[in-house]
Amino acid sequence: MDWPDELELELTAMAQGGDAVGRYEGRAVFAGGGLPNERVRVRLHDRQKAFARGRVVDLLCTAPERVASPCPLENICGAADWRWIDAQAQREFKRAILGEQLRHLGGLDVDVLPLPEADERETWGYRTTVELHVAQDRIGYFLPGSRRVADIPACCLHHPLINEALAALRPLLTRDLDLRGVTLRCSPSSGEVIALLDARGPLRELARRWRAAHKPLVGVAHAQQRRVLDGRDWIERTVGGVRFRLSASAFFQVNAYQTERLVERVRELLAPQPGTRLLDLYCGVGLFALSLAGEVAEVVGVEEWQPAIDDAWRSAQQNRLTNLSFEVGAAEQMIDRLSGEFDRVVLDPPRRGCAPEVLTALARLQPERIVYVSCHPGTLARDCKQLAAAGYRVTSAEIIDMFPHTHHVESIVRLERE
Repeated sequence: MDWPDELELELTAMAQGGDAVGRYEGRAVFAGGGLPNERVRVRLHDRQKAFARGRVVDLLCTAPERVASPCPLENICGAADWRWIDAQAQREFKRAILGEQLRHLGGLDVDVLPLPEADERETWGYRTTVELHVAQDRIGYFLPGSRRVADIPACCLHHPLINEALAALRPLLTRDLDLRGVTLRCSPSSGEVIALLDARGPLRELARRWRAAHKPLVGVAHAQQRRVLDGRDWIERTVGGVRFRLSASAFFQVNAYQTERLVERVRELLAPQPGTRLLDLYCGVGLFALSLAGEVAEVVGVEEWQPAIDDAWRSAQQNRLTNLSFEVGAAEQMIDRLSGEFDRVVLDPPRRGCAPEVLTALARLQPERIVYVSCHPGTLARDCKQLAAAGYRVTSAEIIDMFPHTHHVESIVRLERE
């Protein structure tokens, strides 16, 4: 059967990736901009044998979860792609997506825990790290479906410290600058901002002028040359009473409000004891390792990005924590080189999930409990399926709303050895 250019259909669910889904002639249609319980007209742009993808072009019957967007850049920016959905409804959709992925890809029938009511004050202005594109005198995100940079004066998802730093940069942009991108990281606890510039040529003068115009900007570094252009290349952020040193290129959770909640839930799910030996795989700068070190006998962190490990060591020294060690290397290469047994394991891999070798090695180590933090429900479900086959049972699953007003799902699963 050939697909039409446009079609009408009833939408029934939200799918992984953020689109609503309905069925046409028995085949799935993924509709961007739609909601379950809506009847819509969809213009298709991707037609496959078993499914099609498109965009809602007309709302024939709307769902009560659809709300007016507060964003003034509604039609030119796709950063907050769920901004037109009620905040609590977003959480319920994400909860349903996690449960569906665990069932469909993991073969696991798990009840995903409900979430508390959303605090609207914390669903905007939460992002503490952003990566933006620059084209001559424009700075912002790509226009939806294109590589053209949309000029964005300020973003409603950015922490105010980020928007203020961007406002100071904008008058300094000129068409002759060979600047392609800028990464900004801020610390709500210290009020500091650092920047990483993506450019081919030297930008020392731009860095100097930017810092002179904006005092919270404590440093600007060059991404390709990996050197400081002006000031320093790190800030300090406090989470749960622990002080973290964060360099411009190291990964750290972006949410100003939910990061501490994430650490609290990992602690509760791990239930560490004074004699516990903890393994933190994909540890980054040591968010979980440092936060839990005071409650266990020993923590071993593994991370392949050397600048992140440098940050973790400095943070450990600053917090006077002596029962930690860190190993640099890919988790799949390092896990078989670790000595001794581990009672608890924290997994926080990138979106691609864990390498199969990591999960196989974990099954050999036989920790009593694993807490898996994931930013992709699909790879999480796949990995949980392998761990379940190795004798682990999922005993808890939930989402932490780290990315309000977007389709991205952050989740936590606890697995226990049977």
